[in-house]
Amino acid sequence: MEHIRMPKVENVRLIDRISSRKAALGTLYLTATHVIFVDNVSETRKETWILHSQISSIEKQATTVTGCPLLIRCKNFQIIQLIIPQERDCHDVYISLIRLARPVKYEELYCFSFNPKLDKEEREQGWKLVGLNEEYNRMGVPNNYWQISDVNRDYQVCDSYPTEVYVPKSATAHIIVGSSKFRSRRRFPALSYYCKDNNASICRSSQPLSGFSARCLEDEQMLQAIRKANPGSNFIYVVDTRPKLNAMANRAAGKGYENEDNYSNIKFQFIGIENIHVMRSSLQKMLEVCELKSPSMSDFLWGLENSGWLKHIKAIMDAGIFIAKVLIEKDWVSFGHKFNHRYGYLDGDPKEISPVIDQFIECIWQLMEQFPCAFEFNERFLIHIQHHIYSCQFGNFLCNSQKERRELKIQERTYSLWAHLWKNRADYMNPLYREDHSQTQGTLRPQTAPCNFLYKFWSGMYTRFEKGMHPRQSVTDYLMAVKEETQQLEEELEVLEQRLADLKKVQLNNRKENSKQQDHNTHLGPSTSNNSIANTPQDYINNVKSFPSRSPSQGDEEDSALILTQDNLKSSDPDLSANSDQESGVEDLGCRSPSGGCCLPSEDSGKDSDEAVFLTV
Repeated sequence: MEHIRMPKVENVRLIDRISSRKAALGTLYLTATHVIFVDNVSETRKETWILHSQISSIEKQATTVTGCPLLIRCKNFQIIQLIIPQERDCHDVYISLIRLARPVKYEELYCFSFNPKLDKEEREQGWKLVGLNEEYNRMGVPNNYWQISDVNRDYQVCDSYPTEVYVPKSATAHIIVGSSKFRSRRRFPALSYYCKDNNASICRSSQPLSGFSARCLEDEQMLQAIRKANPGSNFIYVVDTRPKLNAMANRAAGKGYENEDNYSNIKFQFIGIENIHVMRSSLQKMLEVCELKSPSMSDFLWGLENSGWLKHIKAIMDAGIFIAKVLIEKDWVSFGHKFNHRYGYLDGDPKEISPVIDQFIECIWQLMEQFPCAFEFNERFLIHIQHHIYSCQFGNFLCNSQKERRELKIQERTYSLWAHLWKNRADYMNPLYREDHSQTQGTLRPQTAPCNFLYKFWSGMYTRFEKGMHPRQSVTDYLMAVKEETQQLEEELEVLEQRLADLKKVQLNNRKENSKQQDHNTHLGPSTSNNSIANTPQDYINNVKSFPSRSPSQGDEEDSALILTQDNLKSSDPDLSANSDQESGVEDLGCRSPSGGCCLPSEDSGKDSDEAVFLTV
């Protein structure tokens, strides 16, 4: 709180950059964890919350007659434009946010103060939902070829690897240590993925310190041990994800790549994925295209092509097809992906920041577009993971290694994202999922020809906060809403069928009573026939009224149309719900491309659309 110069500013305007609607007038609050804008309209009092850790950049623009503009860009691709009446107030807010968005120590991050009101046992259970050993057991190790090694206990060999790693059975501790000394940051080859169907494996490591001529006998023995642990093949592929020119340039710095002459039975393959600096620049160019107000189709397509973003996604997809899929908790968290450096959690070198995890998540989405029935989770699941990687609300992605997380006691002091997602798993289920279409039936083989990426701009990720950009809702979300409405209607139908059966039963009993009464009147004669009239039509009406009536939400017969609004699709994540300033309504499905991907903005994409979809039932 000591970094907040101006905790509250009145008469601030929130600008919608895309639509032509009037700016919202309200109050701006700065707290220890969030920027909060509260609309002054008494009927709604709508709130917009932005986590400090989500802020990517803050731009103080030139003062105008209406006030001083402040542009806030977020890591989840949300953009907030505020007009603050007084320049001095704007400066105080700007200086405060600059400091709050760039904490200098981990303890300042939101996850250390976030409290979902779970007891200690519940928090511990949340961290146990996903485990490294369980993942390896699922893959089928240890076995005759691979064993767990404690050579890295206390992180004494490689401080960015986990304490327990799987290595070939023939690899001794001497070989492992020798190989680690020959590898950058001592990241020796270790098992990443194992296929128990054919005993094939994937190992990971850093580049060798080979320079132009250096070699290491232990490293050569390590790769030979890996080859022997793959009995189905007489050679192994050594895959370098860098462009070959980059790898050759690293040789001058004493690094480089393996010399095939020194290693037996290997084949070398360069993939050609650009470095973190190129990726950071490409994303920035792509986001600049997204920020264009009412772009023409040609401008949007030219800008998207010029950014090179989809070209990089294609290169990563090609690499994934060649290698195999990677899992977040195992290959990103446990094996030392530099989350702090790559995503700027703490104040540091901006040149280290790069959207590596964003590209990984988009590659999964691209796979989902080509194989819509193969994944049990939906697009929302990916978006929420991306959001929380940057939010620092949970402790899963803090630090640069498992060692750092243990030193900070992350599991004892913060909560796990996976427990939160599991609790709300109904929100993340793919209604199209079919087990016989999934990767359990074999490797997914996507198409990576340029035509498959032409219209695959992921608007659900990059423009999901823009009201005027279409589509505003994915087909999966639409199907989830339809599924939910269908379930509600089926439940209502069951109630109505039961009421109808009860009514028929009452009618049958009344007929029997009437028949008995008529027989009785026949015996008594006409003088007594009108003394008592039982079960009249009014009695039927009264009986019907005695049954439970339909709730107002169920609607009347003349209103039996399905009206889908954003309320049907509320997120279980309160932070995402508060941040997303989405309009109610469902997109026109006509703006989807035939292949299922999102089409690009139309010429009039800057205009508002208040249409809703009505599905007669």
